[in-house]
Amino acid sequence: MSDKGETLLVELGTEELPPKALWYLSREFGEVIHGFLKKQNLTNSAFNSIDDVYATPRRLAVLIPNVLSKQETQQIERRGPSLQAAFDKNGEPSKAALGFAESCGMEFSDLDKLETDKGSWLVHRSEQAERNADTLVIEAIEQAIKQLPIPKRMRW
Repeated sequence: MSDKGETLLVELGTEELPPKALWYLSREFGEVIHGFLKKQNLTNSAFNSIDDVYATPRRLAVLIPNVLSKQETQQIERRGPSLQAAFDKNGEPSKAALGFAESCGMEFSDLDKLETDKGSWLVHRSEQAERNADTLVIEAIEQAIKQLPIPKRMRW
């Protein structure tokens, strides 16, 4: 895939699917994959699930245009408890604030503060390095398979 974006075709071989469910299953399969890739900033294409998904009794497929070969570096901001909830009456960090810092993998003193018109918050800012589309597409397919609306799944 080039940096301009190329067309991605995902085809899933299955056991015999009920003909009445094919359209719905293929649409859901395509929407989950496209939504995941869009959330990961790998595509900004206008995806039309009706035109870009395909199904036969033994296949589900989705065609997504303009998929980038890698995700750009992203700035991530994770908001924690409000400053009011972050300190107890003695001015010490509260359990909520300490738990938030621990969940971010850092010390309480390393957290930043965010001021908005709605209040003040503890915030953790980090940078996520670019990732290749190869690994993200695999994650998207796995997520789409798990979310297929199949009433009775087969186990192997």
